[in-house]
Amino acid sequence: MPQTLLALAAMMMATLFALNQQRGVMQTQMSMIRNEIETAGTGVAVDRLEEVRAMAFDEATKGGDKIFASSELTSKPTFTDDAPPIDDIDDFDASYVERFRVWQSDTLWYGVETSVGYADEAAPDMLIADPNQRTKFKKATVTVYSLSVEFVDTIRISQSFSCGSKCAW
Repeated sequence: MPQTLLALAAMMMATLFALNQQRGVMQTQMSMIRNEIETAGTGVAVDRLEEVRAMAFDEATKGGDKIFASSELTSKPTFTDDAPPIDDIDDFDASYVERFRVWQSDTLWYGVETSVGYADEAAPDMLIADPNQRTKFKKATVTVYSLSVEFVDTIRISQSFSCGSKCAW
């Protein structure tokens, strides 16, 4: 009888050890999958910033002429939704689109939110609190989150854009 109990205890210990090992392997695999999904989300965010970068700085700077006062730039309250025609950076403010990436045999969907605001000329990474103040810099921030998989980190990247030589004040 004691040998049977010892054998049973040994079997239980082996089973618990095997289950613990399997749990560790599964957690590692899930972590790797989440990392790959987040990497794909980063690609979605970079693609959205590329779309923003391809546009003119402002409606007033689309032509070849220089502008000589910040008052000629688009003010914050007149920014539009992400709807045609998109022809300058401001048009991406408060926009939301859904994008996908194919991963292995699955389609992963991502929600993409974009915000644009005027940035401080002394620190282009800092947005200006006053929505009516206009500067030579705008900052676009793209936020991407997975619509397909839960418990994946949200990706947020930003880029500052300069008016450059078209702003002559």
